[in-house]
Amino acid sequence: MIWTQLIKWVSFNHLIKEAIDVSDRSPDIVTQIPEKTQTKDGYLQYYEEGLRLRMDLKEGDTIVGSSWRADCVVASPEISPEHAVITRNGENYSIRNISPKGETYVNSILLPTNHVRVIRANDVIILSGLRMEFRRWAQTT
Repeated sequence: MIWTQLIKWVSFNHLIKEAIDVSDRSPDIVTQIPEKTQTKDGYLQYYEEGLRLRMDLKEGDTIVGSSWRADCVVASPEISPEHAVITRNGENYSIRNISPKGETYVNSILLPTNHVRVIRANDVIILSGLRMEFRRWAQTT
């Protein structure tokens, strides 16, 4: 029997969670995000404890870390309380590693502490083993 459980979108510090359990399909299967929640901005997508999570990136700085004070809270002991900062300046995005202990990679290239790197659509960001993808909504005309 095929059954699907979909947890409605929940917004917490701009974090939008979606949980999908499909019993006899690939665990990577996901559904379309409802049109009304789509933005034309960038977002991070990652998986945590079997859930696909999406973090919309606001104008200015977005702190990613394990602290409740971070804008994007990641429940992982390997992630520093304030691990990285993603900055949105109009259409441009960059990431800065602010963790003296945690490792940050962009497309398999180590980002030293306090260094900044421009990120583009489909870049892969790894924070101490947690894989995140930077995505942009497709612009339709």
